[in-house]
Amino acid sequence: MYKKLANKTETEADPSTTEEMVDASPGDRLRKARETMGMSAEEAAHDLRLDYEVVIALEAAHYETLGAPVFIRGYMRSYARLLGLPEDEIVAGFVAYETEPEEFRTLSTQSVVKPGASLANFMLWVLLGIVIFAGLIYLMIGDEKEPVGEVDKGEFIAPVTDSVVVEPAAEPVSTGPVLMQLTLSFTEECWVEVSDTRNRLIYGLEKPGTSITVEGEPPLRLFLGNLQAVSMKLDGEVFMVPGRARSRNNTARFTINATDKSEAKQE
Repeated sequence: MYKKLANKTETEADPSTTEEMVDASPGDRLRKARETMGMSAEEAAHDLRLDYEVVIALEAAHYETLGAPVFIRGYMRSYARLLGLPEDEIVAGFVAYETEPEEFRTLSTQSVVKPGASLANFMLWVLLGIVIFAGLIYLMIGDEKEPVGEVDKGEFIAPVTDSVVVEPAAEPVSTGPVLMQLTLSFTEECWVEVSDTRNRLIYGLEKPGTSITVEGEPPLRLFLGNLQAVSMKLDGEVFMVPGRARSRNNTARFTINATDKSEAKQE
């Protein structure tokens, strides 16, 4: 529809213009091709079934607002196809922006050792040893007391010693952080990013039929690229993604705080 209205497409441009377009950034090429075709950004967003803000971000190279690189490449490929641009060239221009991909890993539940725990246990045993040693010394001193002399009836009274009872030291109460357990199950491919206050727990593309369980210190920050393909459980109870976090692109970006456990429902 828009190609008929345009005076000149990128492939029909003068050689000097074509060379200039190839050297331009992918966002500039998309924008200039759209303007040449007489298409507004709103019309492009409608045809691509994307938000207007996504189209503007692609053209302005504001990639940090668009989620994972796999989605950005998909947006660019669809946009280039709509405008009649070479898809591989447009996507290749974006690859220079991407950071080196991290190797995706699935994390199982890990035990958390609080710094200083080993030292505390060592000091507890040292203290207990000192108490026991002091008790033994006290008993030995008591045994060395001189015996009481004979009484009128010639009876000998054995020395009297005080008994010492050593009470076991109380076990220290753990004051480690409270962890939340999150289980994600997938019916289709889905890009997933999950982080807690300390680490990135999940980052990568999950396959259908898989399930992942991780533990993290709240708040947990999540991004789901194919929301309808994911079901979640929080500490063993079903957790529904808040409605305010759902977008028209079937993605969701939201945070689970320690108080949000009340939104989970028992099956």
